[in-house]
Amino acid sequence: MVPRLGVLLGPPRQDGTEVRKTRIEPADDTPGLAVAYVYTPTPPPPTVAITSVTPDDGVAE
Repeated sequence: MVPRLGVLLGPPRQDGTEVRKTRIEPADDTPGLAVAYVYTPTPPPPTVAITSVTPDDGVAE
């Protein structure tokens, strides 16, 4: 659970909800992917929802 995977996007929220972006590295004939997701700790159980999956352009932030 800690540290979470990816880069935090936006300011922290008081309720603990986080929006993050991470990268899946390319392999063989598979392109790299950028994945955005939302983590919500409440109500229990904590939940993760993938919000987008896009081809990764390889540009560092």
